Amino acid sequence: MISKVNNTPAAQAIQQYQTGQPRKSNAEEKTAGAAAPIAEQVYLSSKANEIRQVNQILDQTADFRESRVNALRDQIASGTYQVSPEKIAGKMVGESLIDVIA
Repeated sequence: MISKVNNTPAAQAIQQYQTGQPRKSNAEEKTAGAAAPIAEQVYLSSKANEIRQVNQILDQTADFRESRVNALRDQIASGTYQVSPEKIAGKMVGESLIDVIA
């Protein structure tokens, strides 16, 4: 003997399919009887607030030293900028050694 079960989720899904009604999600079913949705709140830790403040300060800070760039620009424009071949060679050798080691 087969008995009919109507209140199971499977039976409800079959009935909705047969009638062409879209299935309600669990959230829709829970809020269907509620008068107003509950507002969600997020509380940040003190560490998260510190990180946010640091990020805001970094966003306001220039990515380069503007005074140094302006001084170099002026030296180049006036022809007084001196290039040191020894410093350039030293940096090139140092970086190539780092590449070999890494």
